[in-house]
Amino acid sequence: MSNVIRRCRKETGLEFWDVSVELTAAIIRFVMNDKNVPKSYRFVFSFPIIEIARDMRKAIVCANTIYPCTEHELQRRRDYQQDAINACENIIQALQDMLEVLTSIDIDRMDRIGELLMKESALLRAWRKSTKLMKER
Repeated sequence: MSNVIRRCRKETGLEFWDVSVELTAAIIRFVMNDKNVPKSYRFVFSFPIIEIARDMRKAIVCANTIYPCTEHELQRRRDYQQDAINACENIIQALQDMLEVLTSIDIDRMDRIGELLMKESALLRAWRKSTKLMKER
């Protein structure tokens, strides 16, 4: 429990991680539901979308483990951050492809996923922009 009043709370430094976890869970719940994606389309749409979401989280973990003290490390960290951003865009494209083929999907059910994707993309872009060389102590 936080001692900060709820209205005074701000984003944490790792908000992008929390949103990625929530986004992955929302995507899994959506694409594995028979009402949204029939079983016959799971191998075509559901499993690849879930894999992209997992790849995004892997890229976030890899980027966050690098403590950039050199230009090379800084570039590696930014590359992983860019991979995570690209994964967000790939999820959007995969969901759009799914909507084109599966016309029975209620788009209103995807609102939460869309909001999380936009938030995650913005958070990752801000994180990449704020990445700088760390000063050696």
